Amino acid sequence: MMKKYRTLLVPLLLIPQVSFSQSIINNHEVDLCIQKYKDENSECLEDISDKSEEKLREAYSAKLKELDNFDYNQWWMGTREQKDNMLTLFKKNQKNWLTWRYDYCGLATTATQNTHGFANAITACTINLNSQRVNQIKMIVPSPAET
Repeated sequence: MMKKYRTLLVPLLLIPQVSFSQSIINNHEVDLCIQKYKDENSECLEDISDKSEEKLREAYSAKLKELDNFDYNQWWMGTREQKDNMLTLFKKNQKNWLTWRYDYCGLATTATQNTHGFANAITACTINLNSQRVNQIKMIVPSPAET
């Protein structure tokens, strides 16, 4: 029986391992900046970073407006207090997420700190996480689930 597991395990050990941090600090837009501008890519990185931050702000603002305009009477015995709590939690969650993003990208880019590639890595991480967060925000739906 042990031989059976060994036979399955050995091929898995031969597969190249890629850590999550390697993928989170890689981004196609950052790669294009590097290819186009080589070492003089700071303006390009700043531009794509600004665009990413703007998309995140737009998604957050749109969702906040949607939640604020939502009629809580659609909920079973919904109350104004529930709606206010939802808005408070959304704002708090975004603030906490921004702190988490900063810490996570700091962690994920540790190996690149004090190197030439740090700006590329931190920009890629931030853009990748912003994109994920925009998708998460879009999944917040105040309407009751249809059954």
